[in-house]
Amino acid sequence: VLGLPLGHNNGLGVAVNYEDNGLFDGRDSRGVPTAGYSNRAYGLNLGWGFGDPRGLSLGLAIKANRQDLAGSGFNAVAGDLGLLWRLSSQASLGATYTNIGPDVEGYQLAQGLRLGLSSYIARGGNFQWLLALSGESLTHGENSFHMGIEHTLYQLLALRAGYGVNVPNTAVSGL
Repeated sequence: VLGLPLGHNNGLGVAVNYEDNGLFDGRDSRGVPTAGYSNRAYGLNLGWGFGDPRGLSLGLAIKANRQDLAGSGFNAVAGDLGLLWRLSSQASLGATYTNIGPDVEGYQLAQGLRLGLSSYIARGGNFQWLLALSGESLTHGENSFHMGIEHTLYQLLALRAGYGVNVPNTAVSGL
């Protein structure tokens, strides 16, 4: 991950990811062993953000991903759009819409709207407490609600705790 300030409240970010889940034992529908298979994923993300003096910030990102699974490869290109509103020096409200892009092998990407609110509930010279709440609504998946708290000491160590709960989406069916 690399972030670069561009001046005039602009910023650019680049991220590369690689994930190798190793080898898996293959099985047929009766549970009889078959040939093994692997799962790997690669990705490149490019993002740009702009903030204005009123506390509003806009972010755009484009991402390209590839996943290799059991000898098949899947490519995806998508974009994200985000908005952050700094309500005060203590609180921020944010929203993103993610995975705007074409279908992959005939399947629509799991697009989603995410909303979040964060607020410092205590600040001192060597510490701060941050409370965060968020929700997520996905087009193809379960919706969820999250909350968490973070305690930062000496701007060096952050301890976090949180909880998330899925909200069943009755319009989603599958295995």
